[in-house]
Amino acid sequence: PRSTLFPYTTLFRSAVTTAGLLFALAGCGLQRRMDQAEAAVKQFHERLDGERYGDIYRQADVSFHGATTETEFTDVLKAVHCKLGKVRSTRLHNWNAKAMTKGTFVRLSYWTEFAGGRATEKFVWKADGDVVRLASYNINSTALLLK
Repeated sequence: PRSTLFPYTTLFRSAVTTAGLLFALAGCGLQRRMDQAEAAVKQFHERLDGERYGDIYRQADVSFHGATTETEFTDVLKAVHCKLGKVRSTRLHNWNAKAMTKGTFVRLSYWTEFAGGRATEKFVWKADGDVVRLASYNINSTALLLK
């Protein structure tokens, strides 16, 4: 004789399998966004080193444009580049990715070695179609403050 729990056991297994598939699919999407965000950081640094500040700003998310003007952001990046110089190396030390109602966001923190000193950079990238766009940038550096 079958157990009276049989329909519930089958239903539970189906639910667990479905949930597992959904998490796997979401994980694949978040990993793709993570890869895109890491590539975007590399491009950010290339543009910073090439003094192409306007390109960085113009490719940023609309929320970034609402937080600062192109002139203000350009002035900040000019100061970073002038005081710290070119990027020598970066090391990812913290990250997370979240799919939220306002979009998918990838947060990356790097320890960055510039020609003129060290810094901690924090990037937030927002998924926009097939690309990620800069939603937030923060840099902390003693060398930046003291030069």
